[in-house]
Amino acid sequence: MVSKLFSFFRGKGKKVEVQIVPAIHKDLIGYLKANKKYFVRFESKILSKSSEEVEKEFDLGFRILNLDFKEDFKDKKTIIFIPQKYELWPHLFLGIKLVKIGYNVHFLYFGWAKKIIKLISSRTNYVDYQNLKFSDIDDYHIDDIKDSFFINMSESFDGIKTTVPSFSTVYLKKGCDLDYATAFIVDHAFSFAGLKKSSIKRVILDKGLESEFLRKIQLKLNFGKTQNSSLIKSSRTMDEIREIVSEAISDGAELHAGDAIINSEELPKNILLSDVRPEMRIFQKKFFGPVLLVTSISKANSSLSQVLNMQPSNGIVVFVKNSGEKIVNLPDKFEYAYRTANKDMNLDLLHDHPSLEYLLNQLKR
Repeated sequence: MVSKLFSFFRGKGKKVEVQIVPAIHKDLIGYLKANKKYFVRFESKILSKSSEEVEKEFDLGFRILNLDFKEDFKDKKTIIFIPQKYELWPHLFLGIKLVKIGYNVHFLYFGWAKKIIKLISSRTNYVDYQNLKFSDIDDYHIDDIKDSFFINMSESFDGIKTTVPSFSTVYLKKGCDLDYATAFIVDHAFSFAGLKKSSIKRVILDKGLESEFLRKIQLKLNFGKTQNSSLIKSSRTMDEIREIVSEAISDGAELHAGDAIINSEELPKNILLSDVRPEMRIFQKKFFGPVLLVTSISKANSSLSQVLNMQPSNGIVVFVKNSGEKIVNLPDKFEYAYRTANKDMNLDLLHDHPSLEYLLNQLKR
């Protein structure tokens, strides 16, 4: 079988190559499946993202196609879908799923994905996908799409607010399974070098949990089970990490792992800070990078509600002991995703993806 080789240029003359299998499948899904490894390779190179992470996202997308959706969750307005900036595949496949069950979907992509969209958009000419459209997010005009239904999983843009919260803060309630919580947090804090909007940034602990939690986190870091496999190329991001970490340490935070000396040619170290107080700028700021903050609710005059109201995440992942357990008197302005270790992971493919879980629950209402 003869294949085609496409060469694209990124930055100052850096060539990124992706090899495409000839279209033996007229169907878009079949085409994507046949060319999975080539799309994975392309995204990995253009974003300096590990191929393992891209493949995991691609596979999640295929699993989303098998979810059982009802067709009565929204009216027939066109759906404007904006994915997270650096996580394409789960959202693209969800968009395809919505089209397959009868909805018009206008998918707004970011510039780095332009070549991927160009390669697959020719497959949307077939009847099953005639209601799927693509546009570069920089080319949209709010007046053209203002009467649509918006799914915005990225940042707010002119005229389009974020509709799906990130879940970058977690709360560990006394009695929760620390081993499970630690594994979940580490996986979400440091994947793609913490550069996703949904990456976990801060952990809020009940009094008495901090010492054991830090021990478990450090064990994982020391044994190399969570080493970053993606590079940070943005000098702005590197400078910001150095600034906020240095400032936090000066203000009394304790550094347990990693450092803020980052360069674009080496895999970044994971940074773990404890004794982070809610009034610190790093706790209240939105930022990107492999930095995890630990805050303990240990003072009599400090309540969970007060601490939550000082952090920027609109979504909170809450770890509790038993399924069905709820915490009363939490601020109403946040969305809460409860997690327990006894949840059946094999049946709930979105258990590790609170933002997607939230979105699908909203669509089914």
